[in-house]
Amino acid sequence: MPLLSLDRLINDASQIRLIASDVDGTLTYADRFTPRLLTAIAQLNQANLPLLLVTGRSAGWVDALRSYLPVAGAIAENGGVYFPPTGAYQLLGNVPALAVHRQQLLEAFLQIQQQYPHIRHVAL
Repeated sequence: MPLLSLDRLINDASQIRLIASDVDGTLTYADRFTPRLLTAIAQLNQANLPLLLVTGRSAGWVDALRSYLPVAGAIAENGGVYFPPTGAYQLLGNVPALAVHRQQLLEAFLQIQQQYPHIRHVAL
């Protein structure tokens, strides 16, 4: 399916309710947001075409991003967390025993650290 130009997309948008897009490598150019991208996001917003950002990046990074851009929200952590345009995040996955989950993450980190001893845990 060929890519549509932004102008054509906006003009033919009667059936579009939401545009969801990956961020890194899709919206970025050389790992950066360009002025052209920021203009396109503003144009989509003006045309009432909501944009949902989707990325594997961390929740903190995505929370900051959605607060700066006029987007319909964002999904972070490889589908684990949803950030609406404003307000609190929502977990999309079920972690029934958070303490057990955190212990498993620590154990996985310690295994990785055995192979790569230079990495360090940073508490946020």
